[in-house]
Amino acid sequence: MNQEYIQQTVKKLVWLSDSLISEMDSTSDNYFGNHMKFIFARVKKIISRLDSAKGLKTPVYLTSELWIDPWLYRQLKLSDMILTDPFLPKQIREKVSKFYSKKVNDMTDVYGKVMGKFCSDLFKGKIKDLDFEIQIQTWAKLGEGYRQKGWDWEKTQIKIEELRGDIEKYLLNLK
Repeated sequence: MNQEYIQQTVKKLVWLSDSLISEMDSTSDNYFGNHMKFIFARVKKIISRLDSAKGLKTPVYLTSELWIDPWLYRQLKLSDMILTDPFLPKQIREKVSKFYSKKVNDMTDVYGKVMGKFCSDLFKGKIKDLDFEIQIQTWAKLGEGYRQKGWDWEKTQIKIEELRGDIEKYLLNLK
């Protein structure tokens, strides 16, 4: 391989490693906790729409607030970008892209189910307490769903560390 290509590959691998670990960094835009902030904001918005939805026959007015989280969307786009990057070694880009796309698919599935049920229960009057406790309970249900799919904080961190280990091995073999 020519030297310039190797330099670009090394730069991309360093970027990828940094990008992966940024999910655990509370100062990063890619921080996992940003998903929680989005959930809290969605719950507040849905609760604020409850009075307007009372005369309707279905909770569709509430569920219309269930947009995909920009954090998850960004991760999906990152998956696509990584998969097609010619400077990333094929085995690493496929593994990392799969990590992101599987995480987004699993978390979006859990999010849709939990938040859909939340909207339905709220609409049907099954949820009476409309304060911060609702946000915490909703997050706990999401967290349990994510844990069951293998995407809780600890398991995600382990997967990230394994991917970074693969990157390190690749870089060490370049010498």
